[in-house]
Amino acid sequence: MPSVRIFIVFIVIALIFSGDVVAKESDGIESLSRVSLLANHDYYKDLLKHIRGAKSEIFVAAYIFKTSPQTGLPYKVMQELILASQRGVRVEVLLERSDQQDSLNSYNRETALKLGKAGIKVCFDSPNKTTHSKLVIIDGRYVFIGSHNITPSGLKHNNELSVLIDSPILANQTKKYWQKSCRQWHDARTER
Repeated sequence: MPSVRIFIVFIVIALIFSGDVVAKESDGIESLSRVSLLANHDYYKDLLKHIRGAKSEIFVAAYIFKTSPQTGLPYKVMQELILASQRGVRVEVLLERSDQQDSLNSYNRETALKLGKAGIKVCFDSPNKTTHSKLVIIDGRYVFIGSHNITPSGLKHNNELSVLIDSPILANQTKKYWQKSCRQWHDARTER
């Protein structure tokens, strides 16, 4: 699939270089993109800034989104997503669900309940797939992608590396990937 290959090449380039990168659509259209490396806690600061500035939509895919304790950084991310939703931004979240009874499922279910009560659409991945993505797409333009889980360790303590890419082309391709992953969940629900 050409768009997946373009995406992978683009991410490799982004990890090697910070700055301006040219993205090319499969139909040959080129677009200048801005890429920033976000090491460790820089990811959290830039993510909150972009969530606060979101005007139309936010899509999140997370392997683990741990919002306890309520004083932690992930809880603040969740609060900002809720505030964005309250100001009219479309917010949707895709979370991992495994077949096992483990802490990952517990944390993700807890977060899903909190987001759902606030009117945010949450879906879990297909039981046939593991969603290991760490992805946020904002306003069809900004893509955060990398190693950061939305956990206290991932946002504050671990050595993590992600990129922020300002690219409508990549945002569109990434959103299609997100939508396909969420659709697989709906398909899996109807097959039961």
